[in-house]
Amino acid sequence: MSIWHNALTKSPLKARTHNGVGMAYSSRGLVDPASSHFKKATTLQPDFYIAYNNLGAEQFRMLRFDEAKESFLKALSYEFNYAEAHNNLGSALALLGDIDGAIAEFLIAQKQSPHYIEPVLNLARAYIVKGDKAKAELYLNKSTDLGLDPDTINKLKSMISPQ
Repeated sequence: MSIWHNALTKSPLKARTHNGVGMAYSSRGLVDPASSHFKKATTLQPDFYIAYNNLGAEQFRMLRFDEAKESFLKALSYEFNYAEAHNNLGSALALLGDIDGAIAEFLIAQKQSPHYIEPVLNLARAYIVKGDKAKAELYLNKSTDLGLDPDTINKLKSMISPQ
């Protein structure tokens, strides 16, 4: 933390510095100060899509899914080819009850970054919720190919076909 606070003292008007301080707070679970620094970063550099994604992640942690959704959408308005933001938006949409919208975002994330395991796993979960066992199984198998641990896969498979 001290390195980021030192950087903040030297460069208080740099968006990347505020984003770095926000990440340091976030890694310690300090959501409010992290959010404040991500907001400051977006104020200083309105097209800083990474800071919008980080802000959305903090809002998500605070269970403020509508706000998180807006932050992820803002990030994507500046950089559409950002798989992490698509995956995060999909997670927010899923928790807001828009499973089809979530699936669309997870598919974009998976297409943009084929080796990114989170959207593949999230697709499996979303299809489990929809009751589409075949597609859930397909994405669970892809998760296996990407190296997801077998215990997690087995737990999810048990949700498809309870013993």
